[in-house]
Amino acid sequence: MIILYWISRGVTEGLKWSDREDYAAEYHIWRLVEVIAIILAIVFYKDIWMLLGQSLIGIFIYERVLMKIAYDKWFKDEGEIFDIGLKIKRYPYQDYLILAVGVICLFV
Repeated sequence: MIILYWISRGVTEGLKWSDREDYAAEYHIWRLVEVIAIILAIVFYKDIWMLLGQSLIGIFIYERVLMKIAYDKWFKDEGEIFDIGLKIKRYPYQDYLILAVGVICLFV
C-alpha cells in the first residue's frame, strides 16, 4: 500500500510540475488513489519496520516517477538543491542509499 501511495504521489507531483495543460483529470484520479492507499496503510500495517522499509522504497520510486513525468529523465543532475531555505549538495548515490536502507528495513 505504501509503495502505491508513493507512485501516485510521484505521478500527481510530476503532473503538477509539468508544462502539460491537460492533466487536471489525471491529477485528481491519482490524488484519489493516494488517499485510498494512505487509509489502507493506516488500517492494515502494524509492523513499523515494514512500514518504514516500504516508505523508503516508495520514496525512491516517487522520485523516479516525478522526474520522468515532469522533466523526462529518471534522475536529477548532480549539483545543489535549494529546499526549505537551504542549499543541499546532491550526489547520485543518495537515491540508491534510500533504496538500500528501505530494503534492509523490510528484512529486520
